[in-house]
Amino acid sequence: MLWTCAFAGCTRGNYISDTAGIADHTAHAGHAPVPGRAMGWIFDRSGNSPVINAVAPPTGPSAGATAMTVNGRGFTGATAVKIAAASCTAVTVVSDTQITCTSPAGTANSTQDVQVVTPHGVGVASGGWKYGA
Repeated sequence: MLWTCAFAGCTRGNYISDTAGIADHTAHAGHAPVPGRAMGWIFDRSGNSPVINAVAPPTGPSAGATAMTVNGRGFTGATAVKIAAASCTAVTVVSDTQITCTSPAGTANSTQDVQVVTPHGVGVASGGWKYGA
């Protein structure tokens, strides 16, 4: 049976029949069955990859240790923030839309991608960080 979802970001749905109840709903990381739904569709938007809108500040010294804030959406459950392949330290998920962390050391005078890693995917800000001297 085909289904559609009117909400942006829906990735899949499961039909809950009146005889099977919520047993037909397959739960996964970050999403639990909806209690009390005897029948109908459950749309699951929790599988969406994070999106990075901005990194502030967008630059820092190659020695690292710059406090930075990553803004976007889908950050709940984030496990890492990376600049290129190097992991940031002191990562704190402030909210679903904001993470704070400290930049790692990197190559002087280079522009690198910033990544937010979550159980649902990786958000990338291409060229989102520039290392100075």
